[in-house]
Amino acid sequence: MVAGLRIRVRWQEGARLGRMVRVRRGCAPIPLRPVVDNGYERQFVYVYGAVSPVEGSLDWMICREMNTDRMSEFLAHVSRAHADEFLLMVVDGASSHIAHALRVPENIRLYRLPGYAPELNPQEHVWDELREKEFPNRFFDSIEGVLAQLGTGLPKLAANPDALRQLPAWPWIISLTLNANQNNRSREPGWGDRLAAPRQASGIRVGRTGRPPHGRVRLPGPSPPACTPFCGPPPPPPRTRSLRSRGSIRRRSMSR
Repeated sequence: MVAGLRIRVRWQEGARLGRMVRVRRGCAPIPLRPVVDNGYERQFVYVYGAVSPVEGSLDWMICREMNTDRMSEFLAHVSRAHADEFLLMVVDGASSHIAHALRVPENIRLYRLPGYAPELNPQEHVWDELREKEFPNRFFDSIEGVLAQLGTGLPKLAANPDALRQLPAWPWIISLTLNANQNNRSREPGWGDRLAAPRQASGIRVGRTGRPPHGRVRLPGPSPPACTPFCGPPPPPPRTRSLRSRGSIRRRSMSR
């Protein structure tokens, strides 16, 4: 608990979508061949998004540009939507995320991912799902068509939390989120017993709050030694090379 607020971890990332066609495989009855209109108009809109892997909830904001002011507006939007929670928001190293002019609300703290590691952010999978389901082989006459497609695709994606949870709910992310919420839910009656039961069945040593001490997992069986001593035969001595060649040795034996 932070100032009486429940802790929640959310992962934030922005996306750019536009009129350029994403050609994908399609089906057509034999002997017809699928035809896709192509376009190369470089007109884009931007979407800010933040997903909660545990709840399967998604917050988003559509805008015409992506900068520090728009990022501040998105943080304010998320802060108002979750006023009863303290949000630890994981972001990348974009310039608008580290700018001095960025306005971060009181109930949000930003945590930066390592550089050049987009694979660590599960929000990227949410954008891939949106592009795959809503924008394959779609040609738009104007940017307004892109906005209209986003206006229907984003609510449809967020309306199914079970399907949305399958995209970012990686095992190590779920464990981090549960540990962050431990101080809050451990006050509920019987919470420690419910959490400890499945872990005790798997052989994990559980503390009072249902969390392995110091975040370490101890499996059943003897503990390995701190270091493994060398118990084999001593290594052979290094081979030395004679300075005399075989020809000189042969000539000496013939002279005798």
